Amino acid sequence: MISYNKLNHTVWEIFEKKIKKFSLNLNVVDVGARNGMFLLPEEYSKLSHLIGFEPNKIEYEKLSESKMDSLKSAKKIEFKKEIFHNLALWNEKCIKDFFLTKGPGASTLMGKTNDLTELMFLHNSINTYKQDHTEIVNKTKVKCDLLDNLMPGEIIDFLKIDTEGSELKILEGAKRLLKKKSILMIKSEFVLFKYYKNHKLLGDLHLYLDRLGYRLICLDQDQPKYSPILDQVPNQNDKGLSYAGDAYFVVDFAKTKLDKFKILRLAAISFALGFNNLGLYFVNQSSLFETNERIKILKSLKRVSLLRSLSDLWKKIPSVIYNFIKK
Repeated sequence: MISYNKLNHTVWEIFEKKIKKFSLNLNVVDVGARNGMFLLPEEYSKLSHLIGFEPNKIEYEKLSESKMDSLKSAKKIEFKKEIFHNLALWNEKCIKDFFLTKGPGASTLMGKTNDLTELMFLHNSINTYKQDHTEIVNKTKVKCDLLDNLMPGEIIDFLKIDTEGSELKILEGAKRLLKKKSILMIKSEFVLFKYYKNHKLLGDLHLYLDRLGYRLICLDQDQPKYSPILDQVPNQNDKGLSYAGDAYFVVDFAKTKLDKFKILRLAAISFALGFNNLGLYFVNQSSLFETNERIKILKSLKRVSLLRSLSDLWKKIPSVIYNFIKK
């Protein structure tokens, strides 16, 4: 998710001053940390501790040595402190099989995919999703633990989970933290149909978190589309089928009484992820901001960047051309 309305340095200076004044340690937890964390602006990351969990030993070593494949095309985002664990998260402490797949990003605790992946051809691919991504090439044993055990008493400002089917198990292993509202914002991958045994869907994640007092605020489906047949019509002539995406959840601010420091943290992570109206809501709810600081923040948010204006204009061009030709 990209926010085209990049907050100016004055706004982040206000947040930096307050975070340092109250000695707050912002915590970003990346579960399935392969390739690193690139979701947050540097103004936020430099104030944050990054704690990553990656069960794939090769990918874990790349993270530890800052040699991720992603750095071939992107600049590394620097955090105040980084700690990586060669460990999987689950809803119990145990040792499990970890299945290494043809596509490293599809490696999983969930086992082999079912026959449904034989009917998935990503756009512009001549192979099935299973052939290119989920086909198992090796198996190893990994240690598993609960997030509740590993971060007791900590506040997690942002929890990102991308673990190829085990997302709900991980959230079940964080139940104590969730009940205490010690996890403020969550981004979890979801799927729209089951292609592992015991695979959980978006609705399962939503129901579980809703019962624990979290609100679903955004569905990001910036994923390749697929077709059930190889002989596809051109992408321009097909809407495409969705199979996965990312869901964003936040502590339900309308139902939860939050202390002043959690409100400050929620404002910061909301702005960092581009939820600017939500961030402004938390600023207005906070007792830690002076009137002049609120004015500066609002002034920055009302300024529409040139990049955003050009992006919005570009999106309108296809429909304008289509309507002109149609006439």
